[in-house]
Amino acid sequence: MVGGRRPTLPKVYVTVRPTVKEPRSTPVPPKTVVEYPPLVKPDTVKAQCGESSVLVEVDLDLLGIGHLIQPSDITLGGCAPVGQGNSAQALLFETELQGCGSTLTMTEDSLVYTFALHYQPKALGATPIIRTNGAVVGIKCLYMRLHNVSSNALKPTWIPYRSTLSGEDLLVFTLRLMTDNWMQERVSNMFFLGDIMNIEASVVQANHVLLRVFVDTCVATLDPNMDAVPRYAFIENQGCLMDSKLTSSRSQFLPTVEDDKLRFQLDAFRFAQESRSSIYIVCHLKATAVSPDTEGKACSFSPGSERSVSCDGDSGVFGFPVNMAAQWQGDAALGPIIVQQVSANDMIQSQSVPLKAEAHRATVRPTVKEPRSTPVPPKTVVEYPPLVKPDTVRAQCGESSVLVEVDLDLLGIGHLIQPSDITLGGCAPVGQGNSVQALLFETELQGCGSTLTMTEGSLVYTFALHYQPKALGATPIIRTNGAVVGIKCLYMRLHNVSSSALKPTWIPYRSTLSGEDLLVFTLRLMTDDWMQERVSNMFFLGDIMNIEASVVQANHVLLRVFVDTCVATLDPNMDAVPRYAFIENQGCLMDSKLTSSRSMFLPTIEDDKLRFQLDAFRFAQESRSSIYIVCHLKATAVSPDTEGKACSFSPGSERWTDAHGNDQACGCCDTSCTGRKGRSLADSAAQWQGDAALGPIIVQQASANDMMSQSQSVPLKAEAHSATGVSPEAVVMAGVVAAVGLVCVVVLGTVLLWRLHKPTL
Repeated sequence: MVGGRRPTLPKVYVTVRPTVKEPRSTPVPPKTVVEYPPLVKPDTVKAQCGESSVLVEVDLDLLGIGHLIQPSDITLGGCAPVGQGNSAQALLFETELQGCGSTLTMTEDSLVYTFALHYQPKALGATPIIRTNGAVVGIKCLYMRLHNVSSNALKPTWIPYRSTLSGEDLLVFTLRLMTDNWMQERVSNMFFLGDIMNIEASVVQANHVLLRVFVDTCVATLDPNMDAVPRYAFIENQGCLMDSKLTSSRSQFLPTVEDDKLRFQLDAFRFAQESRSSIYIVCHLKATAVSPDTEGKACSFSPGSERSVSCDGDSGVFGFPVNMAAQWQGDAALGPIIVQQVSANDMIQSQSVPLKAEAHRATVRPTVKEPRSTPVPPKTVVEYPPLVKPDTVRAQCGESSVLVEVDLDLLGIGHLIQPSDITLGGCAPVGQGNSVQALLFETELQGCGSTLTMTEGSLVYTFALHYQPKALGATPIIRTNGAVVGIKCLYMRLHNVSSSALKPTWIPYRSTLSGEDLLVFTLRLMTDDWMQERVSNMFFLGDIMNIEASVVQANHVLLRVFVDTCVATLDPNMDAVPRYAFIENQGCLMDSKLTSSRSMFLPTIEDDKLRFQLDAFRFAQESRSSIYIVCHLKATAVSPDTEGKACSFSPGSERWTDAHGNDQACGCCDTSCTGRKGRSLADSAAQWQGDAALGPIIVQQASANDMMSQSQSVPLKAEAHSATGVSPEAVVMAGVVAAVGLVCVVVLGTVLLWRLHKPTL
């Protein structure tokens, strides 16, 4: 070994055999564990770990809700099913222990091969939407290390005694997540953007001479494959931590405390334009015997000083290759690491913070006979999501426009945002604010994607300030959460309007409204009993959204309202892409036909209101959870010959039905209704029409990658699941019954005691 350079050995995972006198006579069989996330029905995934491979059988009804998954939507670490399982309703996967993206981790007494079964639903049919959550089921094969191995050894073959290990120069390179004090391995693999990940690279030396470890290269990917795309090489050039130079991060090597361990910190990040939150880190490590002439480098870049610093304080090693007489090398993997972010669209519903104290005086008009002589000034409200620093956004609502000033340090963490990363409803900044550290937006009330909603006493224009960070420099990563800041301009309706009226002009009195045929069309989310407007705009996949379309009639003749068309988009713009037209052909609810959903029109109770239910959905391949609905509505006077349709498709009966009982009007829903005579509202003698918008509606889903880290471990064997689960509704009902029973027992006991002890008259 002294006379010449020892050849580089390939990556080898090894274990240390304990010094026991009596070894086991037979190998311990592997243990199989399946980790079910909350949305996956237990026992729908069955696995069997063998000596060198694993078999996995998956029921097509993976979620246990009666919806069969598509075979193309599920993979085992990127591997497709190899065939059919024991039934026609099951899929079969088979792979070697080292295949299909498995990861190997070692504990004190076992080797653990971990596989991830990914279910990622694709868009339904020809639509751009999905209606089921994705999921990740974890599968673990555990092999005991503390035994000798017979001739039918498991693969990889167990490693010989420590003396033999030292003699053969077989080493183990590892990567571990560490706690903040570096005293022990971190239990959780969950981080948030803005966190620091402490990573320790080490070499297990056995009885070897003292070794020093170096990190040659490191890459991060979304899958446990270092050649996967996208990939981010954050350590390169035989030990240069490029991340701090490329992204001005806090990433750095720390001073060496033990030669066989190298510690570095990595600023948590996610891949831009990716909804997956798990990342994998694979590093190529090298080790050399510790001596005065040991060469190698572990260099960090200091953004403040614009220079590289070695973790050992030696600046003379930069640019020099690792040139060691005795050198060993191998790869080590770490993952999955879950890096969470707060969805920009989810945060719009956060708590409201007043913009200015004087702008929030009570603006409710008292019920007096004398109208106000001057208009009530508009009220401005800014809704700050949790991650945005208050007062970094300032808005001023005017008569017909709004001004918004945004500090570049939007999040209040010292990282200035890029002007190209922030828009007001799709509109770019118009210039610089009152300082060089601020941006200015200006728009008309009806511009930049604003939405108009009406309450009994006010008109509300709502704007969304979107901050969506893009990839940093030439890298594919991001390090800050996106955010949506809500801005509302409130204008009172209950007053007369002077000649200097606000725009849009306030609606005149009901008699004038009736005379001029000016109507107001609205869309509202309703409660399950349809008695009042729903307070929350939050739904989950699997929920039903109750939507009421209505026309405010004033003193008009009785009107009947119809929904002509409806589209759903990710932005408050009906022409945005992607878009999903779920009502077409002048009143045909296509959603139930296209996706076999529960969506339907409900029977009409009031002519000026039309109710329909929509199965909650999200756009496929989109991380944004908010959707906007824009409908074109029409109204016509109620009369015996009132024409129009509100048609629903029943997947069971394969037929169309009309909410008003006129099923013949639905005959054109499967083709095109534009040429149909006598069934279009365009022929009505008295007809009014207009658009109404609804949103944002937040439709949540459980992230497939996030659920793997927080799901409970459930044994694979069927007998371990003999205790059947009880639904939350059943638990509540059982509690109510028990409480009622207890009350009855107490009352009955009291009556009996009273009868026994009552005085004799």
